[in-house]
Amino acid sequence: MHSHAPKPTNLETKEKRRLIEESTKDCSEVKANVTPRQILSGLINQIKDPDAIAMMPSYDSDRQCIQRTRSECPSEPDCLKTIDIPTNLKETLTDNEGNTENFLLHDSGIDDQNRFFIYSTKKNLKLLENSDIFADRTFNIAPTNFVQVYSLHTLVDGICLPFVFCLLPHKTEAI
Repeated sequence: MHSHAPKPTNLETKEKRRLIEESTKDCSEVKANVTPRQILSGLINQIKDPDAIAMMPSYDSDRQCIQRTRSECPSEPDCLKTIDIPTNLKETLTDNEGNTENFLLHDSGIDDQNRFFIYSTKKNLKLLENSDIFADRTFNIAPTNFVQVYSLHTLVDGICLPFVFCLLPHKTEAI
C-alpha cells in the first residue's frame, strides 16, 4: 500500500502549469500578441515555496506549454465576415442567483460589409435613459478587423462609468 503524502513541490509545479494554460487562453481571447514572458510575469509571485521554485521547469519548458496551449485556441478572423463570437463574450458573468444576461446586444450580421457589434445589457440601457450621456471613442485598443471602440458613459455616484461599447470597422459617423 502506498502511504506517503504527495510532494508539495509536484503539486505547485502542476498548479503553475494549470495557471500558465489558463492565462494563455485568457490572453489569447483578448489579444493575440501577448508574449510568453508577459504571461509568465503575471504568474511570478504565485509560487512561494523556495523548494518548489527550485524544482520549477525552465523558461523554455513554460514557453513551449504556452505555444501548445495557443495552438489549441482559435485563430484570429481574417475579415469581419468570419468573426464567430464565443458564448463567453455574448453573455455577462453569472450573478449570485446563477443567471446571465445578454451582453452582445447587436451584431449587424455576416452579410454587412461594415459589420459592427454593440455590447451592453438591458439594465445598463435602462440606466442611460434618464441620465446625462458622455461619448468617447478610442482607436488604439480596437481588436483586429476594427478601427475604433466607441463607448457611452454616464455618472453614477459622481463617477463616470462606461455602459455601452461599440466595435466599429471605420472612423465614419455613418453607422
